[in-house]
Amino acid sequence: MLILRGDPVVARESLAPHPALRFLLLMQKQRNRGQDGAGFLALHPGAPAGQPYYLAVKVPEADPFDTLLQKVHRALSENAPPLQGTCFAGHVRYGTYGGYSLEACQPIVLPALQRAQTIFFAGNFNLTNIQEVWSFLRRHRISPPHTSDTFLLATHFAFWIQQGASVADALKECSVLWDGGWAFIGGTGTGTCFVYRDPWGIRPAYFTVNERFIACASERGALSTAFSVSLSEIEEVPPGKALIVDEDGTPALVRIRQSASRVYACSFERIYFSRPSDPAIYEERYRLGAELAGRVLPLVRNTPVEKIAFSYVPNTAEPAFLGLTDRISELLGQPVRRVKLLVKDTRLRTFISREEHRSILVRHVYDLTWFAPGTFHTLVVIDDSIVRGTTLRESILTTLAHLAPRRIIFVSSAPQIRYPDFYGIDMSRLDELIAFQAVVSLLTRSGRKTELFERVIEECQQVVQAREPHMNPVQQLYALFREEEISREIARLVRPRAFAPELIIVYQSVAGLHRAIPHHRGDWYFTGEYPTPGGRRMVAQAFLDYVEVRHRRPYELVL
Repeated sequence: MLILRGDPVVARESLAPHPALRFLLLMQKQRNRGQDGAGFLALHPGAPAGQPYYLAVKVPEADPFDTLLQKVHRALSENAPPLQGTCFAGHVRYGTYGGYSLEACQPIVLPALQRAQTIFFAGNFNLTNIQEVWSFLRRHRISPPHTSDTFLLATHFAFWIQQGASVADALKECSVLWDGGWAFIGGTGTGTCFVYRDPWGIRPAYFTVNERFIACASERGALSTAFSVSLSEIEEVPPGKALIVDEDGTPALVRIRQSASRVYACSFERIYFSRPSDPAIYEERYRLGAELAGRVLPLVRNTPVEKIAFSYVPNTAEPAFLGLTDRISELLGQPVRRVKLLVKDTRLRTFISREEHRSILVRHVYDLTWFAPGTFHTLVVIDDSIVRGTTLRESILTTLAHLAPRRIIFVSSAPQIRYPDFYGIDMSRLDELIAFQAVVSLLTRSGRKTELFERVIEECQQVVQAREPHMNPVQQLYALFREEEISREIARLVRPRAFAPELIIVYQSVAGLHRAIPHHRGDWYFTGEYPTPGGRRMVAQAFLDYVEVRHRRPYELVL
């Protein structure tokens, strides 16, 4: 979000050629977050009566920016009144909920007869209890025409605004009901705007303020690049607080909800999503790679260095790759060979792309650097994470096998992803996680699956019904096996047919994760320690859905 302040002429000149275009740059710098659409809003609170005071442009496409830019350029050439306004908001998305329609694109705008009651709303988020929001709306005889989670939350917020509540009070009334992770932006047609972060600090939100403008985004590096501000000028929105900017452009941090006793900032944001143009994220990913050297070195120590190729996939894994190879070179006392073996020819994130298209995408997403077969005895390839294992099995390993190595060591800079996420990243089903598949396989082969599943089913049913659940029954499935056993079983499951090389999979340890990323301790993907009651309820529901073969996101709205 971008809000102009002070003299509008001076503010616009500082953001030449036009604030809307500078804002689109901010969105583009965060496009790795969205593959399913984008939306742009220009708001002119001071537009005279009879003129349009907002312009909303939405593009529900896999690569939306060319179309979005064309539409905004056209509006600029037509001198559309809203583009002369003081507020710009936007969002790039991937589909965790709500489908891939125009209605699912953000920001949501709910117009009203009075400008002060018109609201816009967007966010990076997921609620574990959207059903409760739906029930609230139905109790008040509100019938939203769409049921995407963003639309329901926008309607929830608009309800309180239309009751005469201030923006701060409306957020307080709404978020009493909310359980999940969020970074929301929004505001009213008269120009009061906000960015609001969840009380657990799960989702990131940053802002910068000067005499010319206020800008907010989910990534610090994107703000720095788009608006030419130093990192020292960028602050983080504290958990449970909202930065509220009034109609005069005056900002204030307002406590909306009491923050949790501990901050659960999402570690996967740092490992995978946020761009490493932020030096803090770069250093964290570098340390993740260095942490793995102690696990990789014993596997390669007895192989001549010239017969080992170290590589990485995808591009976001490069800092971890440098950390791993620098540390191993230091331990060996000589440099290792760094090679770019795989080139990703698309920016699609295969693990969060649309489910019905994923299998086609993964087979052709990587091109191979064609060294002569047999050039290398061992290939060591590091990735950010291994979530489903689909890309690894159907593309990466099959492609690397063309080089005829004797051994492939595939390394994950993240620990084993054992549990779903319900706070904004689309991996909400247990059956899709390769680590869970491995544990089920081990239980089946050991003959303990039936007995243990009966106990876990009973406990999950209790958790789903509990008002304030405090346990995650699925954790006991993993407790039966050592990490190395699960890694070996994962290697067996992802091994393609007719695959000749020896395959070893190495994961980051949870302790290594905490050393590398000490200030983002939201690690529920790896440990099962969910920060909210709704998260614990959802993991129990995800297990019951797995047992009952219900292929759905556990938090989906039931009408």
